[in-house]
Amino acid sequence: MLATLSKLYILLILVISPILTLFSLFGLLTFYPISFVVIGFGLFLLLCIMFTALYRGNIRVSLDDYLILASFVWFFVIIILHSNLYSYTEDGRYISALRYYSPFFIISLCCYFIFKKGYDFFRTRVGLYSLILMYSGLAVITILFFDSQSFKIDFSKLIDPSFVGVYQIVSDSLAFTVICMLSLSRTSKTLKIVIILSTLFFLLILNARSGLIGFLLALCFIFNVKKVVSEKPIFIIVGLLIALISLVILIPDIEFISSFFENYNSRIYNIFSGNFSDDASFLGRMKLLLHSLSIIGEHPFLGSFGSQAETDIDGFGVRWGAYTHNIFVYWDQFGIIGFAFIVFVILTSWYNNKKLKRTAGIDLFALIVLVLSQQLFLKSFTYFYLFAMAGLIEGAKYVSKHNYNHQKLK
Repeated sequence: MLATLSKLYILLILVISPILTLFSLFGLLTFYPISFVVIGFGLFLLLCIMFTALYRGNIRVSLDDYLILASFVWFFVIIILHSNLYSYTEDGRYISALRYYSPFFIISLCCYFIFKKGYDFFRTRVGLYSLILMYSGLAVITILFFDSQSFKIDFSKLIDPSFVGVYQIVSDSLAFTVICMLSLSRTSKTLKIVIILSTLFFLLILNARSGLIGFLLALCFIFNVKKVVSEKPIFIIVGLLIALISLVILIPDIEFISSFFENYNSRIYNIFSGNFSDDASFLGRMKLLLHSLSIIGEHPFLGSFGSQAETDIDGFGVRWGAYTHNIFVYWDQFGIIGFAFIVFVILTSWYNNKKLKRTAGIDLFALIVLVLSQQLFLKSFTYFYLFAMAGLIEGAKYVSKHNYNHQKLK
């Protein structure tokens, strides 16, 4: 029962919540508190998992579970100690640190244990049908709000411009879901190619630079490029020759495409051109990073929680959201202890995957690449996928170990 409910939660947080949020912000649905549903259902399941384990008396707590629990105890202690600190949200609300930070960490904590319980969601048809549901929702948005002139969804038509970052919610969910599907499901190569092309298209029109970069990096490990090059070099050589010939033939069209993105979609163009000098998003992130590094330099042990609450760091106003968008956010907000916990989570996930590949033939390294490409360089503590990944790998490890021991008993 708990495994089924866990899969339902995974469907909710990865597919239903992002799509309904997107629909509501475009005015297609009446806005409703989907975040409260995600948090409430997650806490309910977390409590159910704990009470079931206590009732049955067969508590299986791994070292990773203790590590996760200890890290969240630290995070919540820091948050509670600064609960009297207030600042503004992106939509202008003046709220406390407890109210702003708690939902993100509650969701992350729930994701670890729920993804651990329902990890085989991606190995069944349910996972594939869920992905089709997400594609269908994105197709509707594309039909209604696609701007052919800039080749992207027109987010200027959102009913509340302060939520323009919704594209990140959708793109993060899409990339994570697809990489999990490609790594765990037993789908044909043809279907996998269709899924990859569809995902690349939607990431492109969502204007999601970070999601697109992370997804492309992860794909290199889905297809095991190193193995292909070593075992079938002739295919690589022929492929490169065909690509080179095609490039020469299509140079005028390529120049047209480049000019098109430079004029109408500079966010995507800047990825390939490397021109970030007039990119407001990039420049703002650099200011946040420099502020974070200065905080770490001044307070290397304890950090300075909520240092952005009263300072306009990046020129976009005083707000809670003005924290650095990379892994250093844990250091400047929660000190070196909080940062060390995150590093341990990453290292144990890598080790568990290595062990999982050796014992069960399951390799989630592509997922690790995706998540780390985001968490290390582009995302903050709001990126719950780091803990979802850790839980997923831990769940797969536990099931594979159980199956291995069961076979030995036979």
